[in-house]
Amino acid sequence: MLALVHDFLATSVLLPSLSAASNIVQHPATGAPAPAFYKVLKSVHAWIKAYKNFFNKCVLREMQFTATLRTVLLENFRTFLVRIERAGAKTVERGLDAIMRAVERTHRGLLSKADYLPKDNSLTDLHATQASLALRDLLRQHIGLICVALPPRDVTTIITALAVRMQKFLTSRMKSLRINTSGALILMQDCDVIYGCFATLGSSHHPTSADGYGADTLGLSASLTASDMANVSCADSAAILLPHSLREIKSAFDNLKQIVSLFLVPPPNLAGLIVEGYLSTQDRNELFLYISMRADFRTHGLVSPWVRSVFSDFREESEGLCSGVETYWRPSSALRSASPVHVEKTAE
Repeated sequence: MLALVHDFLATSVLLPSLSAASNIVQHPATGAPAPAFYKVLKSVHAWIKAYKNFFNKCVLREMQFTATLRTVLLENFRTFLVRIERAGAKTVERGLDAIMRAVERTHRGLLSKADYLPKDNSLTDLHATQASLALRDLLRQHIGLICVALPPRDVTTIITALAVRMQKFLTSRMKSLRINTSGALILMQDCDVIYGCFATLGSSHHPTSADGYGADTLGLSASLTASDMANVSCADSAAILLPHSLREIKSAFDNLKQIVSLFLVPPPNLAGLIVEGYLSTQDRNELFLYISMRADFRTHGLVSPWVRSVFSDFREESEGLCSGVETYWRPSSALRSASPVHVEKTAE
């Protein structure tokens, strides 16, 4: 009988709700998840929480003296939960994809090619770009909605994943933007602006199982009102990220700043920089793609003399590069026969 109840809840209530959330995941104006997406997730978790309470208090309590039947019921209940959680994970993944599409659209629409290439190359009066400030507002809105709609353990996982995605997004953008020294300092500020969206979620409060961790991973009660969805922000949500997640996020953005440093140091220091810390663990082809976006990489359309001087030990593999062709070195003999790496220049 209980198996029929589980099947009904899954196929007639919860899975259709998650499917509906997937269908409304994209807001027509921004491309980001619509407020209704978070409301559905919250409702599903509320259903799960209520049913878990019923199962624990009513079903298992009545079966405490029948060990075999209790074991069967527990296994059936776990199967039911796994089924819902897998569907929920796919729905949340679609939500993250939609957030990143909105991030890309916002960034592409507001970032100017000249933002990281100020003509005066001045080191004063440098501010974060309008694009990064808009991304901050976008992220704050959705982080706040995630915090309200989902239980703490899920919030920690999802926001950490979002932070890592943002780090990768910003990293990839550096391969297509010309950047001078002043621009690199602006880029550092942009990184701080985005990191700040996640760093503020730390707290001395460490949730226990009663807060949604451990045995109870699926639980929030009251549904979100339209007013909640419109007004929620990071400040409204409890600071719930655990220390290990904060460390992971900080490490990701520290690594991002090490890549930004490739645009800050004088050319003679580059060879030493790429063999230290995080940069020493990265593929040198990738590092050279960043270096090639330095504003001083070319002089009058030709590769600057310092490139040949600083990276003379890569001359054999980077022969195409030194002739001014858009191909980059292959640091290992196994790669020398591969086709050249081509990089699209979106900003001159």
